[in-house]
Amino acid sequence: MNIVSLFLITLASTTAMTLFSYGFSCLVHQNLVEPFWLNRLLFKRDGWQSPYGWITHYITGIGFLYLIDLLRNYLSFPLYLEIVIFGGLEGGLGILMWILLFWFSKPSQTFDRQRYYLNLLIAHILFAATALALL
Repeated sequence: MNIVSLFLITLASTTAMTLFSYGFSCLVHQNLVEPFWLNRLLFKRDGWQSPYGWITHYITGIGFLYLIDLLRNYLSFPLYLEIVIFGGLEGGLGILMWILLFWFSKPSQTFDRQRYYLNLLIAHILFAATALALL
């Protein structure tokens, strides 16, 4: 995978999952958008004003894209199973990363972590679907 493909596929996949998080946030009336919470918890910045969370989110997307590419080199499934299996694995990894972040820096008491984890799982399956469609 060349650098241009890496950049474009990461951009599309991470944007797709972030748009899902925006939509799901509207549906459940709770902010579940990843860059917002990265800004608040990791960088101690206003959730929407700082670019740090956004940059971190998209850079992390590069790692998740490489993971999908690596898994495809060793495992072969029909596309629909790759989407579910690889997206599920990445969703689980993403949830583990957020569990650690929440452990070190507590969100507000009203923040529903279980709902956030559900959002992450579905969003990473969408990330995988977008990435696999473009690889």
